[in-house]
Amino acid sequence: MIISKPLRPDKVYLLGDSSQMHKPLERCQTILQDRGMKTKIKPVDTRGKDMGTIAGILADIIRREEPCIIDLSGGDEITILAVGALAASMDSELRSRVYIQRFDPQLGREVDCDGS
Repeated sequence: MIISKPLRPDKVYLLGDSSQMHKPLERCQTILQDRGMKTKIKPVDTRGKDMGTIAGILADIIRREEPCIIDLSGGDEITILAVGALAASMDSELRSRVYIQRFDPQLGREVDCDGS
């Protein structure tokens, strides 16, 4: 998937180990501010959590925030597995409002990961 117009999200949830989230959070804030966006960034600590727990966290976010895009760029293996498990278990109505992608730095663009 190539996004033809820039995304302007209201919120970004950053999942990961809270003890290692400071630099990625700062980078994300800088990028958004440089683009004139007032996006809220919400860190979510998933350190030490298993795939099922992370899938549950993601499901809660998706139910509150749909439609949404899940970006797998830089994600750890457990979180990526949780996204796949969650996507496979969603009903078709909810699934139609969730997009999964990743950024390919060699191509310089977003790549569709779920055929949506």
